[in-house]
Amino acid sequence: MSKKGQNTGYSTSISSIGMIERYIHFLEAVQTLKPATRIRIQNYLEEQGDLISESTFHRIRKNLEEGLGIVLEHDKRLGYRIQKESQEELERFMDLTGLAIREGQIKQALLNEPDLFQYVLMEKTLAGERKEILSPILKALLKKKKIELSYHKYGADEAKNYYQLEPHYIKKYLGRWYLFAYAPWLERAMTLAIDNRMTNVQVKHESFTRKEDAFKKLFQVVGLNYAQAEYDFNISEPVGIEFWVQANYVDYIEALPIHPTQTMTKQNSKGKNFRIEVIPNYELVQAFLRMGNQAKILSPSFFVDYFKACVKGVLERYRH
Repeated sequence: MSKKGQNTGYSTSISSIGMIERYIHFLEAVQTLKPATRIRIQNYLEEQGDLISESTFHRIRKNLEEGLGIVLEHDKRLGYRIQKESQEELERFMDLTGLAIREGQIKQALLNEPDLFQYVLMEKTLAGERKEILSPILKALLKKKKIELSYHKYGADEAKNYYQLEPHYIKKYLGRWYLFAYAPWLERAMTLAIDNRMTNVQVKHESFTRKEDAFKKLFQVVGLNYAQAEYDFNISEPVGIEFWVQANYVDYIEALPIHPTQTMTKQNSKGKNFRIEVIPNYELVQAFLRMGNQAKILSPSFFVDYFKACVKGVLERYRH
């Protein structure tokens, strides 16, 4: 999460795939060139077909810092380099923009070559997903404007609730988009699915100040839910989860870590031990269930016992 509350919009200075690619090439140059001087960075971009002036160079640097929270430091001997505290923002930016470019390339290829449609497979959009209301939410995120919407929970008998919220993040998880917003009357964060439960989204004229501390736990869980841990385990802070993975599954878990905090702690011919620092939740349990007998939770004991109870409950369903 950005150290500057105002620097997490991710759209402030990027208006096209071409601009995204410019930023990516600029950051690649800073990371790879030794020393990464202004002239050498400009030459690197020119090799990519992007000729920039000195004033544009400094404007890009300013946009990266003010719009994305990626701060470049300058050293007379080493040239420009990315501030250590900005590494998390850099990783998020590269992940998101890489996805945008790949999807943009696929879209353009399909438009240019319709015959490709028969070879491109996509998961069916989840029932009720409301992509058309992403637009006003994104606008509110960018402009830091409050939104008003109505929402009805699945399985709830009561009428729709009307909320006025301060949107902070959106996240796609297991094929569905979610909104993370601050609810002033509750003085806490809320998570709402962007699907047919949500209607009448309106962007208000009233601005708000981002409240990053309210969303700290969002980055400390797998998936979405962090309130469950307080109910099930009486904990509200991350704990170390140690687990073992069978050798033939190690490549998968290393290619797609359960959580960004994942580190390898031990290995032998049979497999590897890993550790993550998270608040345990339902989504974490589901992640381990999906791995089946190719993984085993080692500690802490309370989470091992909880997982055993979940597995026992699943087995009970199949006894009759």
